Amino acid sequence: MQAKPRAIGFLKGKTPKLRPQHLYHSQSDAAQTNPHEIAIIGAGITGLASAFYLTLSRPRSRITIYQASTQLGGWVSSKYLDVGNGKSVLFEQGPRSLRPNFPSGYMTLELAKLLNIDSELIFVPNTTSAAQNRFIYFPDHLVRMPSAGLSLFQNINNLLFEPLFKGVIQDLIFERFKQPKLYQDSSINHDESVGSFLSRRYSRSTVNNIVSAVFHGIYAGDVWQLSVKSILPRLWALERDYSNVTDGQIHMWLKHAQQLDSLIMSKREALYTHLITTSPHFGQIKGWAKGMSIFSFKKGLSQLTNALADRLGDSGRVVFKTSCSVQAVEYDDQASGVRVLTDLNQPPITYNRVISTIPSNSFSELLNRDGDPTCWLQHSVTVMVVNFYYKTPDLIPVQGFGYLIPQSIPFLQNPERALGVVFDSDTIPGQDGAGGTKVTVMLGGHWWDSWDIYPDQDEAVKMAKSVLKRHLGIALEPDVSLASLQKDCIPQYRCGHEANMRSAHQDLLHRFRGHLSVAGSSYTGVGINDCIRAARELSFELGDVGSKITGLESFVNDDRHIFQSYPLKSLMQPDFR
Repeated sequence: MQAKPRAIGFLKGKTPKLRPQHLYHSQSDAAQTNPHEIAIIGAGITGLASAFYLTLSRPRSRITIYQASTQLGGWVSSKYLDVGNGKSVLFEQGPRSLRPNFPSGYMTLELAKLLNIDSELIFVPNTTSAAQNRFIYFPDHLVRMPSAGLSLFQNINNLLFEPLFKGVIQDLIFERFKQPKLYQDSSINHDESVGSFLSRRYSRSTVNNIVSAVFHGIYAGDVWQLSVKSILPRLWALERDYSNVTDGQIHMWLKHAQQLDSLIMSKREALYTHLITTSPHFGQIKGWAKGMSIFSFKKGLSQLTNALADRLGDSGRVVFKTSCSVQAVEYDDQASGVRVLTDLNQPPITYNRVISTIPSNSFSELLNRDGDPTCWLQHSVTVMVVNFYYKTPDLIPVQGFGYLIPQSIPFLQNPERALGVVFDSDTIPGQDGAGGTKVTVMLGGHWWDSWDIYPDQDEAVKMAKSVLKRHLGIALEPDVSLASLQKDCIPQYRCGHEANMRSAHQDLLHRFRGHLSVAGSSYTGVGINDCIRAARELSFELGDVGSKITGLESFVNDDRHIFQSYPLKSLMQPDFR
């Protein structure tokens, strides 16, 4: 007998009133006698975006950004390299494209609009080969994933006869008859790996052959260690509430069909949906995103971080302290603020508010030894990014976005431990000044977790060339190559992540009385869209000067996993509750 579905309504009691005007002007801030002093630790995308949104919501505040190096923008790094004859090509050494998904991607597009760089946006339609052709390498060739670009017959033929999809149809049919995992109690701390969850609901082969490849492309991580509750909260909640994913999804579809003007989402999703739908630019952004698969900028994603840095520098209210490493943060009882100590051999400075956007491991090193620091310790993976440019065009035997390599591929087929390959020539058009073939190979990730020594640039180039020769038959020497080691670049939300975040929330309240907040890829999402959304959300929550906000409140009440239908009209109301 199936368990009775739990009610998905969660807005019980009074919910704080949301005020979109805080995005642009805070009455409480304007009424201040003295300027509010804010420090931001880290000048990556989250730190820069947080500072920008705070200049809008807190116009009287003064902001200081601490950055240990001279480089701004974090892992976002776009470089033009000369390829001869006065021409150049763009190499992305970090993220290379973004999805215009609703609502997070809309926030990034709105940010481009607010920075007046929307004319620099490049959109890739859903009808292009990059959008429709995505591949997985299995077991020794590229397999095209089902898509609208294939006929119904081609999609069915692939599903029936490609070894990659063996058992997938049966998995989808019989998922609803599989029993849910039973827990001894109803604690919200229950978690398991993505691999464990999906192998229970579907099959181990589907996880190893397909799901692990997808997660290599997003997290460069091990699907058998990443937390399903943190990464796939909706699937986790559907099993909890309906005993299986299929019945839960059908229920959601039927509910949406009955209320076409409504969205089914968590309380947290409702908050940032409200923030973007009340934007004066929402209509224009919606038009941009319609029918689009991915987007970037004409000069790469660094154009976004550079525009943020330039705008902040011109504001007259933001000070950058580069080559300045923060050594410690501590609560100042007398001033009711947070004291920041640096390596500049200068007296510590107390701020009304401190926001840390650096990795949680690095942040833990700034804390004193009181309390339990284990909640801040988080594993991250290292990725080697190798960019190639060939003057010869059309070297890649297929057109598309690229391919990913699952964990099930044997060592002999992937001794370099590659994660995937991006066909840059097809992915984002209009960024290069020269024709030819451009491709990026990504190596490492969780495969390199036990490595003490990483390949140098020459070794990485050789490894990447071997991958292209074995998988794509490209034996030609590249005309330009660039290898970059991104050390500890992607945080891994392993099992227990949400429980750790709840402990971290309490730790911040205990240590800093709500005067220190955290945001960034260590907490609520590893992508650029996630980081910008977190910055936007945090600046909104800090709308009141006296707000005691840690940035981790959404973990406390488990409101990421309780879903409700929200009428779109209510989400667009200034006084949405």
